[in-house]
Amino acid sequence: MIQLLKLERRWFVRVVLLLVASIFVGHGEAAPKKENKALSIFMRKKLAASSMVLEGLAMEDFSLIDEGARKLHQMSETEKWRVRNDPLYREFSEDFQHVTEKLSKAARDEKLDTAALRWMDATMTCIECHQYVRNVLITDK
Repeated sequence: MIQLLKLERRWFVRVVLLLVASIFVGHGEAAPKKENKALSIFMRKKLAASSMVLEGLAMEDFSLIDEGARKLHQMSETEKWRVRNDPLYREFSEDFQHVTEKLSKAARDEKLDTAALRWMDATMTCIECHQYVRNVLITDK
């Protein structure tokens, strides 16, 4: 019975990861429109670190999860990260920093389910923030 529960939990985690990954299908390959080249390069680095986390989760490679989470956290502390300077954008950034810290801890503690859930939190924070930035930038024009 315990083995069956572990198998069901692993399948659940894999299905959730596939759903999250499907959100990004094709987005990493899109050519930048009229973005600043430096920002485009920075965004590609974010995607590469994100891919490390996703691969680590899929392969149960906790060091890869931790490395990707740490890179994302470090990137979120750089000046290039701050494309806006309003309270809501700062809140999104702070949330992302907290969740990447929790993701890194879950990886170091080798807790796959917790890491998968934290990755979903990070992904949702990214999506919500990107939607906000696109909507604010469109409105500001």
